[in-house]
Amino acid sequence: MAQIGNRLLRTAACLLVSGISVGCLGASTADECLTLSEIEAMDNGFWASYPSAEEFSRYAAPDMKIATNIADVAEINSSWRTGPERAEQLALFLGKYPEYFSSLKFAHQPTYLYFMGGVHRADSVKSSDEYPIGQCVSMFHFESNDKRCMSGQRVRALRLSFIKDSGKIELQTVQIAMEGC
Repeated sequence: MAQIGNRLLRTAACLLVSGISVGCLGASTADECLTLSEIEAMDNGFWASYPSAEEFSRYAAPDMKIATNIADVAEINSSWRTGPERAEQLALFLGKYPEYFSSLKFAHQPTYLYFMGGVHRADSVKSSDEYPIGQCVSMFHFESNDKRCMSGQRVRALRLSFIKDSGKIELQTVQIAMEGC
């Protein structure tokens, strides 16, 4: 159990500091491999109702963090104690500004990270924008491709980073930033 906790801690720290980092990945087990049926379940639940406070909260890791330059979102990160509470409040914020954030529902680019051939070495980590059949994916993220300028602002970054560990998919980190345009 401590090994799983340490892995999640390392993963969350790495995601916060540098996005998804090769050095953060460790050995995988069958309980840590994302399946096509889980992707379908996310499509039918999480993405179908995006941004749903209930779905965000359901997937949120207990220690989920938000990296942001938006004052209102930074307040969520510091004011709410648990990941599910933060996720719920973030979903409400995203829903409040659909002109900026609703496009992620349809225009998100997935990236799947996996060890090529199950070899657990840093130099065997690969990424793919399509689900790699026959590989063990335990980390993946969805990123917005929408860079439209509206009212002098645009979304500079919107990324939801997930990990599958001990049979459960968890939203570990959200990166969200705006910039002038």
